[in-house]
Amino acid sequence: MLPILALLPLSARAQTPRPGSLHTAPGKPLHVQRGKPEPYIPARPPVVLPRFWLTKDSAQQVGEMRRVYSQLMRKLPYPEDAYRQANSNGPPSGIISFRLVVAADGSIHSITIPESQLTLTEAAYPPETMQALENAGKSALGKLLFAPSGKPDTVQIGVNFVP
Repeated sequence: MLPILALLPLSARAQTPRPGSLHTAPGKPLHVQRGKPEPYIPARPPVVLPRFWLTKDSAQQVGEMRRVYSQLMRKLPYPEDAYRQANSNGPPSGIISFRLVVAADGSIHSITIPESQLTLTEAAYPPETMQALENAGKSALGKLLFAPSGKPDTVQIGVNFVP
């Protein structure tokens, strides 16, 4: 009888939890600790671009135009849909011209596509592929913000799509 009493305290002792397991007392809610929350980063204000087509000095106009194209190319990667939907001719490459109506406050009001100069004719590519390029260009151009002016302007910008 003495050996049985000696083993009793070992079986009644509380077990320590194993690493990686979750334990809680009966009737108590389980609170799972979460990591640190992501730091709040306020949205940056949009970059106000110059209306390069109104500048008289040609050297200054080229500099302002480069700034606009640099900002545009940051927002415009080659669309992945054009890669996925390409046929045996491969993804389209070339220049698509976009005509923008820039409002007096500097926002873009409408975007149309008057012409495109691709390496092959548009008929050589699936319509979905061309639509992907046009949508990507319209989306990127629609995010641009130009300096306010007294009246609305219309400008044509060519975008070179190279896969």
